Amino acid sequence: LGVAPTPGSEFVLNRETGKLEWCTKQLCPYAKFYEDLGWVNVAPYAANGGWGASISAHTTPDRQKALADFFLWASSKEQSQQYVIANATLPWYEINGQDPWRKSQLDVDKWVAQGYDRELSQQYVESISSNLVSKNVVVEARFPKAGEIMGVL
Repeated sequence: LGVAPTPGSEFVLNRETGKLEWCTKQLCPYAKFYEDLGWVNVAPYAANGGWGASISAHTTPDRQKALADFFLWASSKEQSQQYVIANATLPWYEINGQDPWRKSQLDVDKWVAQGYDRELSQQYVESISSNLVSKNVVVEARFPKAGEIMGVL
């Protein structure tokens, strides 16, 4: 068992010709060169591009403050860590499965402290980290009904 970044492809759609072509440095500027394969284009997928919260301007100031306090609490390091780095001994159905969304959640020692294997934790954290800094990352479609359209595809 292991963890690795999203694999790439030796081919890419050339938008000028409309054809699938071998990657070149010019056609795939973020590709990595491998002696045995040539240029490989890697485009990590950032699924579910994040969560957001809002507070209606039409509610009372007391409720606005209460909601702001709740959002701060729910997204705090301490509270959010338990959703992202659940105890490895919990039954699978009690684990939330949230992906890391704070830098502090990419600390291998925190994963190990929760019972996860150090080597797998290191692979996981490195995989997530490399995706987050990629200049070629693909974000999920963000428009009304995108989920329904992607479901059909």
